[in-house]
Amino acid sequence: MIELDGRRFNSDNHGKGLTHELQSEISVNGRACGQLRVFYPEDKPFLIPEEQRLIDAVARDLEMWIERKRLEQALVSIAEEQQRLIGQELHDNLGQQIASIGYQAKALEKKIAACGSVDAATIAASIASQAQVAVMLCKQIAQGLLPFELETNGLTAALQAFASRIAATYKITCDFVCKNGVIIRDNDSALNLYRITQEAVNNAIRHGGANHLIISLASNEGILRLSICDNGRGFAGTSAKNGMTPGMGIKIMQYRARQFGATLAFLKRPEGGVEVRLEMRTD
Repeated sequence: MIELDGRRFNSDNHGKGLTHELQSEISVNGRACGQLRVFYPEDKPFLIPEEQRLIDAVARDLEMWIERKRLEQALVSIAEEQQRLIGQELHDNLGQQIASIGYQAKALEKKIAACGSVDAATIAASIASQAQVAVMLCKQIAQGLLPFELETNGLTAALQAFASRIAATYKITCDFVCKNGVIIRDNDSALNLYRITQEAVNNAIRHGGANHLIISLASNEGILRLSICDNGRGFAGTSAKNGMTPGMGIKIMQYRARQFGATLAFLKRPEGGVEVRLEMRTD
């Protein structure tokens, strides 16, 4: 039997005439978080020192596994927080500063034009125009780093806005389809689903050269399904047959999926391209 953070995992024969036991405490960073207990029937002798050493070794392996998982979670949380801070900074400060430069350049253009210096006025107009483009780029980057729509209106609206933004930015087709009025009430799950979609779409465009994507979200009979289909040539890290190992983006996608008990698959489509499919139980 294994106890971890208040959860208990038993074998099938636990409690069936088992009266003797050996145990080993499981600790992480000096704090007890569970224990490993092995039960034996009364009429079955065992070698206590050898068995105890084996149980202790398994407990130490569990400690290292738990510590690694907590470290992974901390790293993703730190990265998420940094994205939020950078997105907020771009939206609230840098974007505003660039917009201010644009306004001043526009005012300068009018003053110079009134003085009759056409060439200088043209340069000022160019500065104002480039500042306006830079402001738009800042907003797009900020929206990717800090999904305002997700916090305000939920996952479905955020994915719809994301698909529209991708289509406008890259001049490609990116459709979003949602069936059965899916509502994700857990904020962490919604954020992980959104980030997985972001990474899958970016991989399809940058590495797969896709120009047609379909993002679909559906819930049926207690199963939530998120699918990102593209018409690209695939991307590195999805084929073990070719000796490719998953890149950091794919590893983070897989980690995010495991965080809320979902399965993540990368499937080749018969008509060409890749489908990234996530499934999880909701009941």
